[in-house]
Order: sequence, then structure tokens, then C-alpha cells
Amino acid sequence: MSDYDSPPDGPYLVSPCCGAEYVEKEFITEMGEKYICNECEELFIYPQEDYEYDQKRIDDIAEDRMDEKRLGL
Repeated sequence: MSDYDSPPDGPYLVSPCCGAEYVEKEFITEMGEKYICNECEELFIYPQEDYEYDQKRIDDIAEDRMDEKRLGL
């Protein structure tokens, strides 16, 4: 097994907006935002662990399906 095939050590930090990679800004905004998403360029304060982002998406999809069923859509 090469290094490319091995899983990463520990969780991987991603942007909370869309789960993409991000960069640290050179300055902090007045709202305290320190990072910018590489995908959508949204500003945020704290990165999120990838497995937390994935679980949040799963939960959001399940909630949307329950809402659609409840509303008869």
C-alpha cells in the first residue's frame, strides 16, 4: 500500500459552508471571520471536521425529506 492509498491521519478540516478546502486570511474581519472557502469564497470563523460536515449534510437531507413528506410534496 502506497502513501497515496492510506487514509489521512485523523479528521480533515473543511469549510462549514460546502465542505471544501479553505485558506486562512491575512487579517480577521470585524465579525471575527478568519478563513475563506476556496469553493464559494464564503467567510467563516471556525473550520469543521470533515466527518462532522458529512453528518450535518446527512441530517439536513433527512430533515428535508421529512418536511416534504409532512407537507405532501
